[in-house]
Amino acid sequence: MFFHQYKKTGSQRLGQIAIFVLVPVVLVLGGIRVFLSEAWVKYEYSRPTFPNDDFGFSYQEREKFGTDGIQYLVSNNDIEFLATKTYGRGPLFTQKELLHMQDVKGLVSLLRWTLRIAVVALIGISLWLAKDNEGRKLIIQTTVMAGLITLNFMLIAAVVVMLDFDVVFEEFHRVFFAPESWQFSEASTLIRLYPPRFWVDTTAALIGLVTILSGVLAIIPIGERILIKRKSLWDRLDDLIKKLLPFLR
Repeated sequence: MFFHQYKKTGSQRLGQIAIFVLVPVVLVLGGIRVFLSEAWVKYEYSRPTFPNDDFGFSYQEREKFGTDGIQYLVSNNDIEFLATKTYGRGPLFTQKELLHMQDVKGLVSLLRWTLRIAVVALIGISLWLAKDNEGRKLIIQTTVMAGLITLNFMLIAAVVVMLDFDVVFEEFHRVFFAPESWQFSEASTLIRLYPPRFWVDTTAALIGLVTILSGVLAIIPIGERILIKRKSLWDRLDDLIKKLLPFLR
């Protein structure tokens, strides 16, 4: 197996474990960050299959308010950024919605800092291990294993989500948010801006992206073999040309 091909020092084992843990963290949190963007919201709203708002938002209003919500989550703006938004003669968001958005921003901030720390740690540990040839092999082998584990986890996640997305969605909110703080009526602004279809599509896209990235990591050895074979082929071709050159002169 990948983890037992040569003798490793204690520090190398610790580095190996760290990479094995950090790679899935970076893949998943990096994927979340990709879709936590104004561009993704605009793309979703532009899809023909995305449901219209039945309570009055025009396409332009929905896009504006929807991207405002994302901007609040990923910026340094405080809750006043959303509290001052109006629609018609009143505020756009209720107090309960504003409190929930504050909770979401707290979670998003935690995930973003975790991603930053994980990326820095992964780069630092990889540079440290890459000081010698054995360390470089260890990095590749551990990254491949981490990619395989992440790939399998994503496939399982895809099956679970397809079986019952609503249960997954509810359990996620129960874990990270206070009871009833995240439940809103269909007429609420948050549900109108980010309806169930939005979260189904986002979850599917996230699983798809992380699956592709982890799959790429998992097939690194295949790529290495192809490159080695190509190099061998070019070496043979080069030898053949050298042998033929005297006859061509």
